[in-house]
Amino acid sequence: MENEMKKIDISAWRNLDSVVYLLLAHKANGNHVYCEFNGHRLESDNISMDSAYIEVCGKPKDEFRSDQEKMHEQLEEEEKEERKREERYKEIVFERTHGEPREVTQEKVIAGLKFIAEHQDMEQEDLLNALLDLGCDFSLDDVRRVLENSDEKDNLFGGMAKGSMIAGATVICNVRDSEMGRAYVDDRFLDYDSDISIYHFIRVATGDENYTKENIENGTLNKGRSM
Repeated sequence: MENEMKKIDISAWRNLDSVVYLLLAHKANGNHVYCEFNGHRLESDNISMDSAYIEVCGKPKDEFRSDQEKMHEQLEEEEKEERKREERYKEIVFERTHGEPREVTQEKVIAGLKFIAEHQDMEQEDLLNALLDLGCDFSLDDVRRVLENSDEKDNLFGGMAKGSMIAGATVICNVRDSEMGRAYVDDRFLDYDSDISIYHFIRVATGDENYTKENIENGTLNKGRSM
């Protein structure tokens, strides 16, 4: 009965298979025990490998492992395709710059960050080309050279809060050249209108207090501006 069962400590056992073998060993010795594994109660009296997997994972072990392998293969294929796309992005940038140094200016940075904020649903390659057309053709190496010749000590977040050209240019390069970099920027600098967001950067850099996430999303960005 349940009240006669003793709870055992499984903190030393790291995976479901080993926990099942432990419970089976207790069962073979005539012990009536149970444990809690990832929020699921497993009892020695009625334990089997498949019953444990069905309880914890929702499917028998072989099916679960097969699904895991398929998912792993799919992730590997997706990563391979992403690497191919990013090589293509590098080629597009090189076709424009031929690897030559490019100037980083606050005007370019403001234009690029505004475009990013106002075109968040644009496809990656289209966004890349649009940023290059705006003059945002500088690389992270170009940004590093500017940093080396400056007295700026802020990290990326501090720079974004202050409207730093170096921080803004770094954000643009990450968005333009990498899907992972773009996802990071979306999460940290676009999802919220905070004091490190791109919206805040534009307000600090231009003095335009009308530049907010809400106004962009509502299509009211230009209302209230002097003509």
